[in-house]
Amino acid sequence: MEKISCSVIRKLCSLSKEEVDESFNIIFNKYRYLVYYVAFDILKDDEESKDIVNDTFLKMYEKRGSFLNETKLKYFLLVTAKNLAINRYNVLK
Repeated sequence: MEKISCSVIRKLCSLSKEEVDESFNIIFNKYRYLVYYVAFDILKDDEESKDIVNDTFLKMYEKRGSFLNETKLKYFLLVTAKNLAINRYNVLK
């Protein structure tokens, strides 16, 4: 997997909507399947897992100013997806 440059992560905080959209799409396209599989491993449900992907990236967008590098961003995405999936699993049970 190709690394995401720091400039792409910095563009998440840009004042330009185009730059934010472009960097968000790059990050989403790189990590959406990984986030999905984390959620699916817990929930075993396709639609619920897709909802977790949406919720995870929404949270990432809301906290987009706090990521300094790709490692922190990836960690945030995986921990958030896992926690959201566990919470959803507990509600569905």
